[in-house]
Amino acid sequence: SCLKPPFELTHPRAIEEAAKLIRAQQLWLLEVQHDHMPTPAIACIVALTRATRSVTTITKVYTPPGWRNKKFAFRLVRHVCD
Repeated sequence: SCLKPPFELTHPRAIEEAAKLIRAQQLWLLEVQHDHMPTPAIACIVALTRATRSVTTITKVYTPPGWRNKKFAFRLVRHVCD
């Protein structure tokens, strides 16, 4: 059987949600640069809803398929929580 993601957004709704997270400074990106790439690529995205000195609530973590299994999500989540 094929597992479906827990939720899916339409492209316009995804743009709207991303803009909201960016305005609220709640979106973190990890970019990577390789010699064969003309510009950096986004390797992972983490979104959070709350951050205090003792608690960070992460609501979304996404790594594009080509960047998975390279520990980018682990490193970005750790950075956001620190």
